Amino acid sequence: MENTKNMEMDINELIKENEGLIYYTMNKYFYTTTSEYDIKEDLAQVGYMALYKAIQTYDEGRTEFSTYA
Repeated sequence: MENTKNMEMDINELIKENEGLIYYTMNKYFYTTTSEYDIKEDLAQVGYMALYKAIQTYDEGRTEFSTYA
């Protein structure tokens, strides 16, 4: 059980370290106005889900995580 907690902490750390990728990509393709805030928030949620999936399937030996994600 403690091993599971460590894995969750590692996943949370990776997400926090790489969340800039989400906002960088989102801002690159989507320009925000105040009326479109809900859409941008939805895109961020999808970005977090994609980042989580990338963490689960990442193989350390192949390339850097930011390149893979």
